[in-house]
Amino acid sequence: MAGRRRQPESQRGGFTLVELLIVIVVIAILAAISVVAYQGVANNAQSAALKANLAQAAQKLELYRVDNGAYPPDQATLATLLKLDPSTTLTYAANNSTSPPTYCLTAASGSLQFSVGSANNTPRDNACVVNLADDPRATQVAIASGASGWKPLWWGGGGAGTTTSVTGAADGPIVGISTYIRKTWTTAPTGGSGNTGFYNTTQNTAGTDTTGFPVAAGTTYTFSSYIRSSKTFSGAWALRLYWHDTAGALVGTAVLGTPITSVSAGAWNRLSLTATAPAGAVVVDISSDCGSSPASSWSVGDTLDGTGLMITQGSTLYNYADGNSPGWAWTGTPNASTSIGPPL
Repeated sequence: MAGRRRQPESQRGGFTLVELLIVIVVIAILAAISVVAYQGVANNAQSAALKANLAQAAQKLELYRVDNGAYPPDQATLATLLKLDPSTTLTYAANNSTSPPTYCLTAASGSLQFSVGSANNTPRDNACVVNLADDPRATQVAIASGASGWKPLWWGGGGAGTTTSVTGAADGPIVGISTYIRKTWTTAPTGGSGNTGFYNTTQNTAGTDTTGFPVAAGTTYTFSSYIRSSKTFSGAWALRLYWHDTAGALVGTAVLGTPITSVSAGAWNRLSLTATAPAGAVVVDISSDCGSSPASSWSVGDTLDGTGLMITQGSTLYNYADGNSPGWAWTGTPNASTSIGPPL
């Protein structure tokens, strides 16, 4: 018909192109909302399942300890005891050398992780860490051979002096640590390397020893502690390990951590070292020490302080924590037992 306008193709019958695009966008938004909602429900269900499994695992671990006098010694033994979903990743550590023994168990699936431990068998919303050091804050000074506690170390003509435990201090390396061991020089160095420091486990010397920190051959440990000098000088400040077998003999060579080559007077330095116990090793001696340059840098009246020992399984260097730290608990006598809690 003359004069009649023809309707565009996109507007003839059904939806217009713009209307179709709007419908598609709305459907996409609804789909995205549904996916997010489903993921939330799925995560909640997975969280509930992980916590339930961990609560059941805690019960089984306690029953195992009743029957065997100790917790499963390793993750392989643990796997035969627990029957969890194959998608669940377990991280387990136990210390059966303490009384009572301790353990920490973390279960992870995707981004979810929860933990239980001998100090708290209610599942928590994070992975737990065990500090295996039994006097981490240097509260005990032990001079006698084989006695427990932190001991003075005078090597290579590094002089001699007194060793005391400082308590109630406000100048610890981190907030909360108010105890440290202090060496005070009463005799100046006579020469040699001037090495000095602390033994901070239950050993006597770097020679024959059967009373050091207990270790399992093939297991990786991370050690750390704090050290502070009253004066500024250069040297090689580091942690040092000596592995011993059942007869007390040295196994392999000493392990030296990465040295700090200079220190400032009054400044705390954290020394750390990760190492794997060699075949035959059953104990390890740990010393935090320094070699002054020159040896005569030390004078009568100078001091060296140490505290904050942390020993954990694995290669991760955690922030320092013990049974006095937030969320942590001693597994036995405070400042004389291992401790357990979440990473800080």
